[in-house]
Amino acid sequence: MIESVIADLANNESINHYALKLQAISRNLKNDTFSQWLTKEIDGYRNADTVPIYRILTTQVKANFIIDRGFNKVQISNHSIPLYPLGEKLSKEISTIAIKDSIIALTKFLEGNESIAYSTTDYERIKLSKVYEDCTILSAHKPIRKSDF
Repeated sequence: MIESVIADLANNESINHYALKLQAISRNLKNDTFSQWLTKEIDGYRNADTVPIYRILTTQVKANFIIDRGFNKVQISNHSIPLYPLGEKLSKEISTIAIKDSIIALTKFLEGNESIAYSTTDYERIKLSKVYEDCTILSAHKPIRKSDF
């Protein structure tokens, strides 16, 4: 069975094609660490799970916001927010994403033409609004590019 998986990998087969074979190999090996890792990769990581370092990305933050200067309001769309004014710790916290999706979902993303973005939390939007004086964040997201993988 291992030879079959190696052949699938050599032939650039989709993970869908050999995922069940990997699970069968995992059961035969009786290695709990490997089995747990494989299950998390195939099914996706749960909120409480620690995500491996290779699944952690750093991204920029883009936002739509209004800057209110009294009688003059300016609306800005899809603007990259500089995070350095927030300090190193908060900047890292906001720009870091733990990718918890299944490997199958990630493969579909990488094979497709779509782009994805993670929404910011309310807490993150409040902190981001402090980057610019008199700024109201309407929406913000963290775009993920295929090249990030």
